[in-house]
Amino acid sequence: DGFDVFREDGSYVGFLVPYSDGKFYIDGEIPFDNNGDGSFFGGAGAGLTVYTLEYLQKSGVAVSEDPEMIQCEFCGEWFQAGADYRNHVAAAHAEESAEMYGDQERVQCEYCGEWFNAGADYRNHVMAAHSGN
Repeated sequence: DGFDVFREDGSYVGFLVPYSDGKFYIDGEIPFDNNGDGSFFGGAGAGLTVYTLEYLQKSGVAVSEDPEMIQCEFCGEWFQAGADYRNHVAAAHAEESAEMYGDQERVQCEYCGEWFNAGADYRNHVMAAHSGN
């Protein structure tokens, strides 16, 4: 018995499973504590809060139940993670992206398609959200 969990922006994180120690785990490795309201806090020391679909829907957040989809941080449209999303941002939001992130190198997560500043931001994300991959 488990369930899908999402970030606050509605993007998919993974499948959360309860264990006998009272914690919930993604991929059996990333521990989360139940906050008792449909949200869970943890993520291997990175301080990530994840949410159930029901919690986000009650909050009015648009959620894709397809883990291969990612929501554009600029316009809110949903795209296939990877090339579809990268192409959309490059074509529709190049100026906004440059304004928001400057000349800092951006890298896309190979697992979920989200974009991060190169270096610690990206490493922390991979460790928190995808350490089992």
